[in-house]
Amino acid sequence: MDNKINIYLNIFYKKIKKTIILFKNNGFSGILAKLNKKYVKEKIPSYPLRYNIDGKLHKKNILIIDRYVPHFDKDAGSRTVFQLLELFVKLGFNVIFIGDDFIKHESYTAIIEQANIKVLYGKYYYKNWKKWIKYNGKYIDYFFLNRPYISVKYIDVIRKYSEGKICYYGHDLHFFRDLREYEITNDNEKLVSSKKWKKLELSLMKKSDVAYYPSTIEVDKIKEIDPSINCKVIQPYIFPKRELQIYDSAKANLIFVGGFSHSPNVDGILWFVNTIMPLIRQSIPDIILYVIGSNVTEKIKKLEKDDVKILGYLDDNTLDEYYKKCKICIVPLRYGAGVKGKLLEAMYKQIPVITTSIGAEGLPNIEECLIIENDPENFGKKLINMYNDNNLLKKLAENSYYYIMKHFTADNAVNILKEDFDI
Repeated sequence: MDNKINIYLNIFYKKIKKTIILFKNNGFSGILAKLNKKYVKEKIPSYPLRYNIDGKLHKKNILIIDRYVPHFDKDAGSRTVFQLLELFVKLGFNVIFIGDDFIKHESYTAIIEQANIKVLYGKYYYKNWKKWIKYNGKYIDYFFLNRPYISVKYIDVIRKYSEGKICYYGHDLHFFRDLREYEITNDNEKLVSSKKWKKLELSLMKKSDVAYYPSTIEVDKIKEIDPSINCKVIQPYIFPKRELQIYDSAKANLIFVGGFSHSPNVDGILWFVNTIMPLIRQSIPDIILYVIGSNVTEKIKKLEKDDVKILGYLDDNTLDEYYKKCKICIVPLRYGAGVKGKLLEAMYKQIPVITTSIGAEGLPNIEECLIIENDPENFGKKLINMYNDNNLLKKLAENSYYYIMKHFTADNAVNILKEDFDI
């Protein structure tokens, strides 16, 4: 008899132990999934219906959707989304985030959650996001959808189950970018792609309550096509206030920063290294170009030379060290669309910039802050001249600082958002 009791106790203990582990790893819904799968399929988590993160019911709910949890130190688009997440929390919103891959990217997810942002990730939400929106949509006041290829998946479901305001942020006009690439490369696939993007992007704008783009160039282009679309310029980057730095004339060398999953960056650095760098070597033989950015391709790796260092991805602290010691930042873009994050970041770091008209577009009255040139030979000559003129570099660095502090702080972003959000 005692042996039977011991056997039953052991079985009971093991089941309890498994349940405790399941609860720790998956919460109450994990236990329900184990005990009653049918029930869990119908039971949708109530968050954020019954409470906000801090238990206050008066907050407005906003759901922000992007391709994945923002890898804010790897690409400009992610940094933009991360800054918006932080800003909406500071403005008193209850912020929920969906990454379209539903993966718990670490340490990014932990950082975002520590900022009081709820992230929906994991197998459950991957399979049941439509049901979640169906049950929770009526409680969400705002939806902030990013990028056309992500937004198209969600916008109809949101419109069906919610009366919340839909804000669509395209990041840049994909059809305009591909059209510009076609004009340079004559690649017919880019022309076909441009037409497809145009149809999709215009459709998303019309389904949204408001569409945002980072530059007047893009907004004007949309208004030319369809004046009825409610499209506005939104500040793409938010920089904390800082003091003007004393310019260091002892700096040397060049820096390029940009992720290489973005084709304009690949084209731009290939164009610079193959066409312009040989001109610079003749006048400044000891100069070094540091190429920094995530997702380095084999084609980019082959650019490595004694005076071209392909560093790839660097964390923000290490990147800051290169901004501090390099003399000039190059942004040699031949096509693209939107305001360029890499350029604004360099201006914020108070490192003088030379770029093209594409790199500088969408930034009104920027001419006093940058050197702008499209012709490769003249680009090289102007770079050499500015490299040897510390007074000019000091002036550009100071003008860049004042420009960013005027146009790209949180205060300025709030003034823009006030038009569409209850803040």
